[in-house]
Amino acid sequence: MDSAAKAMYNELIGQTFAVLGMAIAKLSLGTFLLRIVVKQWHRISIWISMISLFIVSVMTAFVLWFQRYPSQSVYDPRVPGRTVIQVTPFSVLLGCWCAAVDFYFALLPWIFIWNLNMKFKEKMSIAISLSLGFLACICGIIRTIDLGGLASSNYTGNPLLNLFRPYTSLIPNVLLF
Repeated sequence: MDSAAKAMYNELIGQTFAVLGMAIAKLSLGTFLLRIVVKQWHRISIWISMISLFIVSVMTAFVLWFQRYPSQSVYDPRVPGRTVIQVTPFSVLLGCWCAAVDFYFALLPWIFIWNLNMKFKEKMSIAISLSLGFLACICGIIRTIDLGGLASSNYTGNPLLNLFRPYTSLIPNVLLF
């Protein structure tokens, strides 16, 4: 494997971790929310959000590696191959779903927090810190809009946004512990 193919291979590994990392960040936040919600419909909606996002993430990671046949042609331009499935619709689906789950997880605490047996200051602290998920939602929307540029031959992306987005999902978890 030459250095360009190795670099593309390592890029695919990094993209796989990024795709799955988004789901793991939401699983972490969803697990925290499951510990403090009291109503059954809250629990069900959180589980549906976590499981569906995990399924979409795994599906996108799978498509990322097997979008071409043979799969080596994804990262090695010397290997002839044909496109089996386009990855961009799956990437856009994942971006939209992540943004929707971010929005829901940021909004949900404002619905149930007032019925908890806690001091007002603690309620506000939890609600505001979990509302930082709106930042992740905004980053997700921007990133999803930018995904249309992946088909361009001059796609450079926004590495700062790509680094910032997963951490905006984890910030509420860190602040609460």
